[in-house]
Amino acid sequence: MYKVAIIALPGCMQSAVIGCVDILLLGSEQWEKEHHSFKNSPLFSIKTLSSEHQKEVQCYNNLILKTDGTIFEDSTYDIIIIPPLLDDFSTLLSHTKLLHWLVQQGENHACMCSVCAGAFLLAESGLLQDKRATTHIQLADKFCIQYPLINLQKEKMLIDEGNIITAGGVTGYMDLCLYLVRRFGSQDLARVLSKLLLIDPARDSQQPYATQPAIKTHGDEQILQLQSWLDKTFNQPYSIKKMAKIAVMGERSLLRRFKKATGDSPAQYVQQIRINKARTLLETTTLPVENIMDQVGYQDTSSFRRLFKKKCGVSPTEYRKKFSILT
Repeated sequence: MYKVAIIALPGCMQSAVIGCVDILLLGSEQWEKEHHSFKNSPLFSIKTLSSEHQKEVQCYNNLILKTDGTIFEDSTYDIIIIPPLLDDFSTLLSHTKLLHWLVQQGENHACMCSVCAGAFLLAESGLLQDKRATTHIQLADKFCIQYPLINLQKEKMLIDEGNIITAGGVTGYMDLCLYLVRRFGSQDLARVLSKLLLIDPARDSQQPYATQPAIKTHGDEQILQLQSWLDKTFNQPYSIKKMAKIAVMGERSLLRRFKKATGDSPAQYVQQIRINKARTLLETTTLPVENIMDQVGYQDTSSFRRLFKKKCGVSPTEYRKKFSILT
């Protein structure tokens, strides 16, 4: 039996904490049904722990979650789970007692797991040193700035580094728990559970869910003027010479200042606008892919399909099946 501690932190997603409990509990019950010799010996023993002295925590939804215990109790666990955090979690990164507790559990050979922003706590504790990791794709830039030496693979939904497992997006707790059932139970148990709970067992990438909003808070008025023009004419042929004229500057200055302001080259910026527009059309229309390609400014079908899959992780057709709002 594996002892699991799910850490309920201020601002955590309550449904994720309870969801982890439910999924692992169902996995344990299914385990006992399939292994009669393990009757009354569940796969997981699950506790929720508060990071404070009181056995309760205020969640993101402002509801109070009662926990089974606190991290201040003298206990060790086989598996630690840090759930998604939806509130500002910056103060938690200076919670020395919590960080010390995480390190102690890791030193006692617990499998340390995080979901979404929970990876920041593992990083701050030092447990991700020399490890690969993932987090919510929209937090990736912030993570890389704060922890530049950690090998962040933002496109991944889940990364297993042996004694460290990190999961990506907010609902990554489902992927994580299903993975824990497979790793500590069996492949067959995970398969049964995924069908019972209707959880897709094959989510390996966050790319289809990711959008990259344009940076427009840089304060460079000439670059903002060019961005506004590109937003309206993205599907038309363009050249650096034309862009420089719109921005009223030389071509070298344009390339340097555009990259500094937006983080992308002008070509990358146009490419991202086109891909985002294609995604919207795939989600909201029944237009053939070839028509969508033409509307966003591409002429070669195979090149467009390759680029779309590179940026989104799936083909245009697969993307439409997953995200179309039309019945």
